[in-house]
Amino acid sequence: MRGRCPACGEGRVVVRFTGLVKSCPACGWILEREPGAITGAMYLTSIVSQFGAVGVMLLCWWLTDWTPLTVVLVGLPVLLLFSWIALAWSKRLWIAVEYVTDLNTDEGKDRYGERGFTRDA
Repeated sequence: MRGRCPACGEGRVVVRFTGLVKSCPACGWILEREPGAITGAMYLTSIVSQFGAVGVMLLCWWLTDWTPLTVVLVGLPVLLLFSWIALAWSKRLWIAVEYVTDLNTDEGKDRYGERGFTRDA
């Protein structure tokens, strides 16, 4: 969650808060091994953002006496910021999930060695 490589813990894998590098600069572990590898992070962000949207709208509705239009006009920027932050965290979480699940297969161990990476990748 700190934006470091899940394999070695040293290389920075996050660029500009939401972007990812192709591979770890320290150990060479490949982050996106196939197209769409990070799609799970988008689904996770979508789910979290929808719950966040409902929460923001309900809080604005219950704690204020604003009109529905005002609630939407205030809640929308808050929701967009929340979604952007959620995307960054879900990408980091998804990298860790892929690392753990890939190492639990024989194919993952063959491709990345016992620790999940090789120096010559």
